[in-house]
Amino acid sequence: MGKIVVVDDIRLSADSRAFHCRNTVVAVELLTSFLQSAEVIDELWLDYDMSSNYGIGSPNTMALAEWLIENQQSRTPLVIRRIFVHSRHNKAIDLVKILEPHFSARFGELPDPMWWDMPEEEEQE
Repeated sequence: MGKIVVVDDIRLSADSRAFHCRNTVVAVELLTSFLQSAEVIDELWLDYDMSSNYGIGSPNTMALAEWLIENQQSRTPLVIRRIFVHSRHNKAIDLVKILEPHFSARFGELPDPMWWDMPEEEEQE
């Protein structure tokens, strides 16, 4: 079975199979390690609004998408079966359109709420 990678600065996956990255820098490091070991990623979940917590000029989801596309053009591309972009922001569809020529990508609602855990500090608010 392949891997599930969730790139989201707020939500955490409750699925024990998922690798969680709070920012795109960590995501690139993780994806690079999977590339080096020739591991397959079944699902890559991307939060469109990542940049809002890191400020202007910081790595965001669009930068990660550009890295993924650049990697697809290499001699040993990362194998990603499906990419889901999740967000309540309407512009998330633009990211899907950029990814679609290179991956099986779609705009996806978050799975069943039971799949997601909110960090403790947010649960208390």
